[in-house]
Amino acid sequence: MDDEVSGFFFTRLYHELHEGNSRLRAFKVAQTATQDGFQYCDWGAFSYAGDWR
Repeated sequence: MDDEVSGFFFTRLYHELHEGNSRLRAFKVAQTATQDGFQYCDWGAFSYAGDWR
């Protein structure tokens, strides 16, 4: 994955977690924001695994 895309995704992910969102919600928000901003990317690089609760 491109460094710019990864940086954007993880910055947004941790921002959402800091705001108090659940891990799943933070991931979804970060994923959607990244997809909107970087439409050329392969989204298989970002997938949520683990306990979704």
